[in-house]
Amino acid sequence: MTLVDYIAGIEDFYKADSKDQTDYFAFYLTYYKGNESFTAKDIADVCVELNLNPHGRLAQYLSEESKSRTGKYIKLPKGYQLNALFRSQLEQQITKAPVLVALDNELKRQISLVSDVYERELLEEAALCYRVKAYRAAVVMIWAVTMSHMHTYVFTNQLAAFNVAIARDSDKRLKSVKKIDDFGEMKEAKFIELLRAARIINNDTRKILDEKLGTRNTAAHPSKTHLKESKATEFGHDLLANIILAY
Repeated sequence: MTLVDYIAGIEDFYKADSKDQTDYFAFYLTYYKGNESFTAKDIADVCVELNLNPHGRLAQYLSEESKSRTGKYIKLPKGYQLNALFRSQLEQQITKAPVLVALDNELKRQISLVSDVYERELLEEAALCYRVKAYRAAVVMIWAVTMSHMHTYVFTNQLAAFNVAIARDSDKRLKSVKKIDDFGEMKEAKFIELLRAARIINNDTRKILDEKLGTRNTAAHPSKTHLKESKATEFGHDLLANIILAY
């Protein structure tokens, strides 16, 4: 989620006290940007990005709110973290903001348009993963539905063209598809390449699939890479609109 979208989802943000705005920025930096900690300068930089004046006693405010067990912040060697209780309170308030609700509703709308019952059930499970912030799981499930959908589409509508593309491919280890399970014998990157070679998809669609395959690979393997909510959201909407509902 961009900073502008985040602020747009907070009711009367620009009327809020500068201390409250500071708290909102701290939540943005840790919850949406994934920062382990933040400093007064980090908060001030966010203010500059929005053409706002930071709290007049920003450094003192953060320090004062970290001096008791019930304070909003916890002092770290290189900055601050939100106190767990305060972070939970902000999360309950902010993650129900209009922008996020709109994104969630759009995802529901797209899923409701999927005609295949099996696909729709899996996508609804993926949406549940998204809502509890299990973004990696959501990405993996949506990708699985996308591949299954395209396998079925090709087998039902474009099998002859796909097999011609296989016969022309330089990799002679590839065998023609005779049953739908045969798609599982080829790598997903090769499947996408053959879709394009058979002119079943255009080049723009190929680029979408290639990009999303990279995201799926990142989500499916343990790594230090943080999958942001905005990335997971874009992943689901893009594949639903351009692949699952388009073919």
